[in-house]
Amino acid sequence: MVESPTATMTISTKGADSDDPTAPVEKQPLLDEEQTVTFVHTTPITSRIRRTIRHLHATAGFTARWRGLYPATVYNLATGLSFAFGKEALDSVFPSLACVSEYLVGALVAALWARLHCAWTHAVIAAPSAKRLSQRVPPAAAWRHLALPAVMAELAALSSANLVRILAAAVVASSSSRSQGDASWIVLAGLAVPISALLLAVFCVLPNVIILTRLEAFLLPDDDDTIVPFDRALRASVDGPTLRPRDASRGFGWQAFRIVCKTYVKLFFILVGLVVVAVHVLALEAVLIVGPAAGTLLVAGQEQLKRRGLL
Repeated sequence: MVESPTATMTISTKGADSDDPTAPVEKQPLLDEEQTVTFVHTTPITSRIRRTIRHLHATAGFTARWRGLYPATVYNLATGLSFAFGKEALDSVFPSLACVSEYLVGALVAALWARLHCAWTHAVIAAPSAKRLSQRVPPAAAWRHLALPAVMAELAALSSANLVRILAAAVVASSSSRSQGDASWIVLAGLAVPISALLLAVFCVLPNVIILTRLEAFLLPDDDDTIVPFDRALRASVDGPTLRPRDASRGFGWQAFRIVCKTYVKLFFILVGLVVVAVHVLALEAVLIVGPAAGTLLVAGQEQLKRRGLL
């Protein structure tokens, strides 16, 4: 999301043969000589996960891949507690707003902790330094640059999650009224939920996350350098004009968006693989420990889930 495209420019002049040692050396080429300018686009470092990890290790050491773990823990803990207490208080004081309290509290919490999220981003994209997390929090003047993009990203995530949840509930309700033999409709309805989730993630959630991340990168202090190539001309001043969401498109093209989407798809399949392996390991342990009764416990658990309407 932050890496700027780079290219190497070469200028070749059509003139004297450079292989001839006796050829005269001209300091300035004639105006009528033909010059060819060639741009060779460099492959982005973040185009592949392995290449990114190798670059992180070479630049910041083996522990660089976990450099954002502490800021992420602090941010998620702060926002999670604020959201839980805020929603509970709003629902108890204004019960009539229960249907929209999630959006109101989510937007307020995202705006409240926008500077902490910016510090998290800076800790991840900046080159290694001795700065603590508290030193990376931008000044209060930066809040006006970050509040709106943070709220947009939070509302996009909440809206997408709720739309997928409503669609899944509608599919389950419709499937129960259909006949068991209508397999084609059940398959199409089952595919509608993941496809909708994918489209919302790519065209609604991800663009807002990219806008927020790039605007935060623009606010990186001048004494910090990025761990990947980043056009410093795109930097913004905290006291300068308020950044707009469309400013995030500066230096970010279709190729960069495609790389981000591919990275998220790879991470999704990596997580799915880890979950599958973990489930099989736990199932094997259950069989070894419990024995033949593991199947009976599994069936009993499925029955409990069906009674509660979760299956």
